[in-house]
Amino acid sequence: MGPRELLQILALVLLCLVHLFVGRLHFLHRGKSWLSFSGGAAAAYVFVYILPKLGYQQLILSGAAPAGGWLGYLQHHAYLVAFLGFLVYFGASRAGQCVEPVDRTPPEGLSHPLDILHILSVVLYALLVGYLVADYQRPGSAPIALATIALTMHFVGSDHVVAQRYGRLYDRFIRWSLVGATIAGACIGVLTTLRPTIVALWFAFLAGAIIIIVLEEELPEGDHGDFWWFFAGAVFFSVLILGVQMKSV
Repeated sequence: MGPRELLQILALVLLCLVHLFVGRLHFLHRGKSWLSFSGGAAAAYVFVYILPKLGYQQLILSGAAPAGGWLGYLQHHAYLVAFLGFLVYFGASRAGQCVEPVDRTPPEGLSHPLDILHILSVVLYALLVGYLVADYQRPGSAPIALATIALTMHFVGSDHVVAQRYGRLYDRFIRWSLVGATIAGACIGVLTTLRPTIVALWFAFLAGAIIIIVLEEELPEGDHGDFWWFFAGAVFFSVLILGVQMKSV
């Protein structure tokens, strides 16, 4: 087992630990500085890493052998697939917000369709991330380490929002579902070999999902955010991404 494979395993373990224990990170409830810093880092991850990477995936799709049917059409529209991911997760997020606390089933079970839709979308998102981390093929350890830091901070923020919304239900059920989905996605990445076009489309869909999750759930609002901590997180992570990219050139 080489350094890259070891780092991939560590990344998956770290993501699973975030899913399991983010509800017990009580400092997230007491202060807004960390969440603002995490939101800034997540925004930098979207604009400095995800969007340029999406352009690279479009080049892969454009250079691939023509395919028939819907895949042949989507093969030239990575940004359309990203927009589809954006719409799906935006709808799922708004579905969860539409359920008022008085209408929501107590955290012992799930019965409201909108809650179920939202949680299923979060679990699918963890599955996608688990697959892409396990299937990461770019040589070198720095890109994997960068993605691990970004995804860890990203999930600390997004899982915190889900844990706040669903209370004990997150602790009893949702967090274990997220861990299971992450591991299942990793197993798919290890045991299967998908065509580069499929991986590129999957990444595009995930990119759209990351964008809306960051904008909808991680950016601080009003009194819940601190602009200067957000700014510091954005600058810090932008410099980190650019430094890794310059080193790998």
